[in-house]
Amino acid sequence: MSTTNVVDTARLNLLLNELRLPAIKALWPQFAEQSDKEGWPAARFLATIAEHEIAERAGPGCLDSAPLDLSGFLPGYAERGALRFCRCVGRA
Repeated sequence: MSTTNVVDTARLNLLLNELRLPAIKALWPQFAEQSDKEGWPAARFLATIAEHEIAERAGPGCLDSAPLDLSGFLPGYAERGALRFCRCVGRA
C-alpha cells in the first residue's frame, strides 16, 4: 500500500468517526475492493455502503419502515428487490 493510500485510509477513518458512520467505517474496505474488481460506478459503491449503514441503524426490531425500489437507478438492482428503510433513523 502506498503512503498516499495509507494517509487517505487513516483520514477516511477519522472522517467516518466524526460523522458517526460505524457500519460504513467497518465495511468500506471490503466493498471498495469488490467495486474495484467489478468496475462499479461510484454511485453504486456509495449506495451499497449507505444501504448497510441504514440497515445497521434500523436494526432487526424497527417496525416503521417504508419500501424503496432502486431498480430504476442502479443496473442489476432489480434482483435485489425493494429495500425497506427505517423512517425513525435520525429521529431524536
